[in-house]
Amino acid sequence: MKRLNVALTGGIACGKSRFGGFLEGLGAQVIRLDDLSAEVTGAGSSGLAALVEAFGVRVVNRAGGLNRAVLRDILLACQADRRVIEGILHPRILAEMRRLQQHSQKRVVVVEVPLLFEQGLEGLFDRVVVVVCGGGKQRERLRKRTGVDEDTAQRLIAMQMNQRQRLRATERVGGSVIKNNGGIEDLQHQAQAFYKGLG
Repeated sequence: MKRLNVALTGGIACGKSRFGGFLEGLGAQVIRLDDLSAEVTGAGSSGLAALVEAFGVRVVNRAGGLNRAVLRDILLACQADRRVIEGILHPRILAEMRRLQQHSQKRVVVVEVPLLFEQGLEGLFDRVVVVVCGGGKQRERLRKRTGVDEDTAQRLIAMQMNQRQRLRATERVGGSVIKNNGGIEDLQHQAQAFYKGLG
């Protein structure tokens, strides 16, 4: 069986996970790199130990796992620290992603990769699909989901490639674009059409 590895990307709070959930319901295996990030930084993990070595015990929560709010603050505060964090986490996350892809029993394996183009990972996949939405809707969803204020929401969005750049990068690799400006039903129909188009 020839496996098809699909990268699913898009801006924060644009609907990647929901779209991925629809693809999963249609028969794809979905791997979420955010979930793998949580695994590689869990209590007792080498990822968390490396973060503690770099930033001190402030990155550990009371349960002994990663304090994501503190890590987010570090990411937003300093570009150099962001590169250190990425250097610690990305190799661990990608190794686990590859392991899961290799052991998958599904024909279609979708990997949700928030920073696909920013990290230059598009070459690891057979197909790319990007989910986009309007900026106002994106900020509203992000604030609702995370509880952050408007300024923090804008800073989190600014850490990623802007939508115009993302669309150009998607076009460059012959990827598909999903516009998530409608309702859930519309997104589901787009997921069905995309999945059917995979053959």
